[in-house]
Amino acid sequence: MEEKEEAIKCSTITTVCLALVIFISSFTYLHNYQNPNGFFWDETYHVASAQKYINNIFFMEQHPPLGKMLIALGEQIFDFNEIDNQFIDTDHPKGHPPKGFSFAGYRIIPAILGWLVAPMLFLIFLIITRSPIASFLLSGLYVFDNALIVHMRGAMLEGPLIFFIVLSIFIFLLLFKEKNTKGGFAFLSFLLGISIGLSFMTKLTGLIVILLIPALIIRFWKEYKKILTIISLSSIGFFVAFVSIWQIHFALGDNLNPELKKDGWYFSSTDYQTVVKTEQNGSLRYFPAMLKDSLSFHFAFNDKVPKLDFCKPDENGSPYFMWPFGARAIRYRWSKIPIEKEDDELNSYRYLYLLSNPIAWGAGLLGIILSASYLISGIFFARVKKSKNLLLIGIFLTLYICFMIAMSNIDRVMYLYHYFPALIFSFILFGLIFNEIGRIGNWNLNKNRKTGVLLAIFFMTFSSFLFFKPLTYFQPLTKDEFNRRNIFKLWNLKCIDCKKNNYLVNPSKCEASKDKNKKKSSNKPVKRGL
Repeated sequence: MEEKEEAIKCSTITTVCLALVIFISSFTYLHNYQNPNGFFWDETYHVASAQKYINNIFFMEQHPPLGKMLIALGEQIFDFNEIDNQFIDTDHPKGHPPKGFSFAGYRIIPAILGWLVAPMLFLIFLIITRSPIASFLLSGLYVFDNALIVHMRGAMLEGPLIFFIVLSIFIFLLLFKEKNTKGGFAFLSFLLGISIGLSFMTKLTGLIVILLIPALIIRFWKEYKKILTIISLSSIGFFVAFVSIWQIHFALGDNLNPELKKDGWYFSSTDYQTVVKTEQNGSLRYFPAMLKDSLSFHFAFNDKVPKLDFCKPDENGSPYFMWPFGARAIRYRWSKIPIEKEDDELNSYRYLYLLSNPIAWGAGLLGIILSASYLISGIFFARVKKSKNLLLIGIFLTLYICFMIAMSNIDRVMYLYHYFPALIFSFILFGLIFNEIGRIGNWNLNKNRKTGVLLAIFFMTFSSFLFFKPLTYFQPLTKDEFNRRNIFKLWNLKCIDCKKNNYLVNPSKCEASKDKNKKKSSNKPVKRGL
């Protein structure tokens, strides 16, 4: 009877904690998501692509189709605009949207998916810690992270991307912990393949979660039937997601707009053009030819993207090794608040900044460092080797390292939000390692003390969120108020009418260096051919 009462009590606490995560995150991720009512960052590209889907116009893009299709689906369902063809003649609208244009429909699905990541992370932490209170407190790392909130509320690809990545991790943990029946194991294996496929079909970086398959193979190394089930059914699920999404993309593009690149044909081959002209783009028979051209365009597009260049005064990119520290932040939008006095110090501006919550990102970085140390200590200490979560720590640390290695080998300029998948891995690593640590020096970390530490981190994360909130929700700040938030110089925060500082490279020195190199090259003797 006591066990039953304890189970009911635990279930009630879990339900309350989950409900609180859903409720609180709805305010941070969804409330007033339609503002600012203007383009920011890559919305110019994605809204234009979404309108092409809505109007069935043929086009090619550098990303896989799913993210932009979901952006279009939101506007198609809710129809916040009477007209949805303002940007079908371009791939990159410039200037302001027409008067009365609403972003609510285009942003709603990415925002909702970004919001739903919070309860899924709660469930992931619950599987790891088996404590609803600890899971609630750990979820605060995501719920109150300023950078994630800003980006997920826009018509961007990261909302769907992170949702499908976290969904893949959740399904993976259910399989890893074997919390299912025989039939359930097969079904989850199939769902895992679909989820990995959907991640990949949102953004190429989503393919990182395919490493969860070999992780499961290691987990069930001697259970050949389970390994066969995982490989076969997840492969089928991945194939279904991959083919379905691409085929929907091809089928929707049956109208030609000559105002677009190459008279509307982009760089498609004669075979692909013939398929569209004969209205056979909805047929799977021509799928390989259409896919080949689409992938060729992707690689050709990315080859033309410039490299990171700190000599550019307006460079917003950053090298991968600066991302764990939240560097460099990106100013997405700004606008001046008119005031009566001419005092420059009283001038207020609204800012929308991609800016990390230093407490949340610091916890993630600490999780990475402690996890690596814990794995290394497992070589020397038998107690660590017996840890139930040692393999999971190794798996998520491998995911993090592999992702960062992949990012380090990309030539084109990359931005802070490209770190988001790795950031999620770091949050999970923090939860895993915190659950494992039982002692810090002479201080014994019992359950109550752990709850106290997590509670302190939760409130520090929340306080940091409130401090940077004006930069997250486009609220006015004076110059002094802005500068008080510029606590880490490598973030490279820049307020309007302030002295511009680049703490990595001085553009004027770059120009001097270029002139010096030109003089050197002009003095070299010219080699003549035979």
